[in-house]
Amino acid sequence: MIIKLAIADKDQVYAEKLIKYLSCNYSDKLEIYYFTEVAEFHNFIKKNKVDIVISTETFGVDLKQVPERTIFVYFSESTSIDTINDKRTICKYQKIDLIYKEIISIYAERTTNFGYKVNEGDTTKLITFVSCSGGTGSSTTAAACAINFTRMGKKVLYLNLERFGTANLFFNAEGTFNIGDIIYAIKSKKTNLSLKLESTVKRDISGVYFYDPTVMAMDILELDVEDIKKLIDEVKITGGYDYIIVDTDFTLDKKIALLFDYSNNIVFVSDGKDVSNAKFLRAYKAMEVLEEQRAVDNLAKTFVLYNKFSSKNSKFMQDINITVLGGIPRYESPATKDIAMQISQMRIFDQLI
Repeated sequence: MIIKLAIADKDQVYAEKLIKYLSCNYSDKLEIYYFTEVAEFHNFIKKNKVDIVISTETFGVDLKQVPERTIFVYFSESTSIDTINDKRTICKYQKIDLIYKEIISIYAERTTNFGYKVNEGDTTKLITFVSCSGGTGSSTTAAACAINFTRMGKKVLYLNLERFGTANLFFNAEGTFNIGDIIYAIKSKKTNLSLKLESTVKRDISGVYFYDPTVMAMDILELDVEDIKKLIDEVKITGGYDYIIVDTDFTLDKKIALLFDYSNNIVFVSDGKDVSNAKFLRAYKAMEVLEEQRAVDNLAKTFVLYNKFSSKNSKFMQDINITVLGGIPRYESPATKDIAMQISQMRIFDQLI
């Protein structure tokens, strides 16, 4: 299905630039109509179905003549202007890609009938990074893995589901949406999730796709098992990703069980110190019990990755039947992102490809 978009703006130079870009880059999603005269616009809108209208305030649209089924939005001069005449706004002076994201985000909130064709077979691989101890750098190594795969030409989504996730420590891009918008879309069941995912996702300069963290850290806790399942399934269907790198907390609950079941590989990150290793061994034994109860074999696809490894203070765990991915030395850098970039250049993730 294609969104029918009408643009009403007497600034012909701006409108032509906008339409040309949208038509070249999103022709599979948008069917665009452009109007410079208000009478022509009103005549068209009466006789034809249009999904969204974006108009400047000075264009002079008579809102009474716009059908209720049509979403009406004003162009604004600034991102600080949220509404004009009680109607939503889209700032016209921003990157056109961001304008497109706002268009589909607004449309997603009003419709559930826009769908994507499910690809034959599931080719997206999911890799989950967890740690039993704080401070071992599981987020840094997960981000590094995402960068590493992207550098190899793969389309990769870094999906942070931690309670206090900080995806923007590693990845940054323009845009106002965050994963909280996705949580609302899932919970409300009134918003088209496929479109909301597309409008919310961002792309870092490294090429990695990601979602900004929620404004309120507690929001991520609202996701239950079925919500996470719906999120992963929808991302796989709509995103076209080669890899989804999940960065999450380790807890012995149904959420982590679902993620482990969905994962092609599971990576536990330890710094090799006594406390970290001891906590992992306890988790390992708990997983053995749960696997026997649930009749699954997630340990067979589980790796240990030693990060911040020091010959003085760290050691590999012995007498445990689990594959070691490798060891990463401690890097001294004031910026976490720089450390992730350095780790991403290692061959340590090759076994996960």
